[in-house]
Amino acid sequence: MMKKATFSSGIFSLIAITLAGFWISSCKKDEVESASTDKGYNYYPVQNGATWIYRVDSIVYDDFVSGNPADTIRYWVKHVISDTFTDGIGSLNQKISRYIKSDSNSTFKFNAYFTVRKQKDQLEVEDSSGRYVKLVFPALLQRTWNGNTYNIQSPEYYEIISAPSKEQIGSVFYDSTLHVLHHNVKYLVQESYQIEKFARNTGLIYKRDKYLDITIRDTVKTQKGHDCTYNLEEYIP
Repeated sequence: MMKKATFSSGIFSLIAITLAGFWISSCKKDEVESASTDKGYNYYPVQNGATWIYRVDSIVYDDFVSGNPADTIRYWVKHVISDTFTDGIGSLNQKISRYIKSDSNSTFKFNAYFTVRKQKDQLEVEDSSGRYVKLVFPALLQRTWNGNTYNIQSPEYYEIISAPSKEQIGSVFYDSTLHVLHHNVKYLVQESYQIEKFARNTGLIYKRDKYLDITIRDTVKTQKGHDCTYNLEEYIP
């Protein structure tokens, strides 16, 4: 009788362990499937009427100017998704109107149009200089791609250099951001650095574009180029 009871207890224990393992496996599978469905599409909203207002600080270096060669300019840029259309390959595109104003109290004036095409595997932006692949999906840490795939420029490999993380930029706190590095080169005679940051449900929140040619004559070092930073001040969904 004791052996029979022991055998029955073993059967019940085996069933309990099997069920527990099945439950844990199901939970993990659900978590993986949930994570795999989040491709990162909402790092760039594309609904009509969405508006972004950026403060732009631009430093221009001119090696022909004596004394202090840096000229600092501040202005504001507004992007508005003004229309949606279908292109020649059947993909939806957003038409974005770009406006500029010289100071915080002046009125925005129209500057140019550019377009955004968000597909299941990538986000493309096209302006007067060409079409660029700004993001790829799923947007994962260390993913790399050629941002110049669809233009005539030399290949330039972008990389997601941060996993989604919380970040404060200025006075605004973002729950989840991605950092996309375009290039980071520093030589004796040249510096080049470009990065873009995207926030979930907001889009582009920060951009820095720095390019300097450096000349050294005897002990005098001069620079020519620019250092331009975009900071998002307001987003209107």
